[in-house]
Amino acid sequence: MKVIEAVELLGILKDLKLSGMETADRMKVIKNLRALRGVVDKYNADMELAKESLKPDGFDNLILKMLESNEAVAAGGSRTVSDLELASFNRMNELYNRDLMSVQIGTYNKDEGCFEGGMNEEPADVKIETITEASFDKLVEANKEVIAGAFAVLYDKMVSDK
Repeated sequence: MKVIEAVELLGILKDLKLSGMETADRMKVIKNLRALRGVVDKYNADMELAKESLKPDGFDNLILKMLESNEAVAAGGSRTVSDLELASFNRMNELYNRDLMSVQIGTYNKDEGCFEGGMNEEPADVKIETITEASFDKLVEANKEVIAGAFAVLYDKMVSDK
């Protein structure tokens, strides 16, 4: 499993209702939550570190100026930043987002037709306990508000063929 898959799976599992499931199957889901939490917490901490280390000097102050200017315009006033400041912010923001995406998803390998080297693609050292289709059906029944795509992810990652 890749790190980004662990992030996605935890995002789905953490909000599910487990009513109607057997105790042993509920425990499997809870164990999966605990196992995934470590991977996701590390990923989030690494992303925060990347965000802070990639942030250009003066970026936070420039964001505040842009917000103040937007508030002034929304209140019916005029823009409080110059064209030069606006252009500087746009360029800085574009470079920051590009660098952050590179850390997260990697760089595109034209020969292979895929992204390589990003944090999302790192292997996640996590063992997922599986449940049966009957248990999965009970999980679906208890969570009717969950979208089908989320259940497809759960099925692929957690349901055994037994």
